[in-house]
Amino acid sequence: MNRILSILCVLLWTTFFLTACGKSAVEKKADFEQPQLDSGSNVISSCSSEEVTRAMVLTLSPDETVEICRKMAFTLGHAPSVRLLRELSMALSALKRAGAAKDTVSDARDIMRIVKARGQLASDDSMVATFNVVYKIVIGMQGRASLAELAEFLEALGPNAETKSDEGLMHDAAVISVMKKGY
Repeated sequence: MNRILSILCVLLWTTFFLTACGKSAVEKKADFEQPQLDSGSNVISSCSSEEVTRAMVLTLSPDETVEICRKMAFTLGHAPSVRLLRELSMALSALKRAGAAKDTVSDARDIMRIVKARGQLASDDSMVATFNVVYKIVIGMQGRASLAELAEFLEALGPNAETKSDEGLMHDAAVISVMKKGY
């Protein structure tokens, strides 16, 4: 009985200690800065590691974030906004955690190819919406249609890819999946 009480006491103190400590300084800083970073169209001056660290998502390495920024800058023709870099980084991070991302940097390139094919490079909101739809497609299809295949499909459509709705994009991913099975 005394052993059970001592174990219970240790568990309670550990829980209290962990709860009292709260978040680390980095997490507190990220929580404070995130709304400010995501709200505006603050543009990153260059895709250097010093510039990119303020927009970095903690689950990706600094090198990955710099490479994602470079892929975005190549497609956009200029450095991305902090919001866009964070949104794409969060989508890629979620894909990585779900085991659906093979290579974060090439996945970033493929997502930007999808955005470009859909003619959405001028609108941050449209790009973010496409990031979200692409994430849902990859997770929902469980990898049966890759980002590269979807990008190639849309690029082959040419100007007609710009007329594709989100639902149409999901339908196309399903068609790619069925075509791969050989039905």
